Amino acid sequence: MPLLEIVAYSYASALAAQQGGADRIELCENTAEGGTTPGLGTIEAVRELPGVKLHVMIRPRGGDFLYTDAEYKIMLRDIAVAREAGADGVVFGLLRPDATVDLERTRRLVAAAKGMSVGTAETGVARVSTTLETSITSSLWGSSTSKRCTELR
Repeated sequence: MPLLEIVAYSYASALAAQQGGADRIELCENTAEGGTTPGLGTIEAVRELPGVKLHVMIRPRGGDFLYTDAEYKIMLRDIAVAREAGADGVVFGLLRPDATVDLERTRRLVAAAKGMSVGTAETGVARVSTTLETSITSSLWGSSTSKRCTELR
């Protein structure tokens, strides 16, 4: 049976999604920016909603998906914060200047999220294929995790 995933930009929208029957919430903030990492308080409040899986967007700013070293370090920390707050998964996307996936950094983020579901930010990483996701995650955790990555589509 298909899962109903709702993108929520606030606690109020996450609550409405949960009450409307969502199975999973992708939580982010800043609608005008296309979604950024939500604050810890919001993550913790949404985590308390019963009956839904929580996936947190890991994106330090709006705009493109080309991140500086400092922004990348923030993403690593945000994954740890999301884990500590009880998130079931994270969603992120990283590109290189030639619009291809930044595989090295993506592998490190996937490793940092070990044990959590991992998905890609579809609008930012348009060229990521299921095969690529499978190769990244399979090399780290085996084929069972690659299935979780593709669930978020």
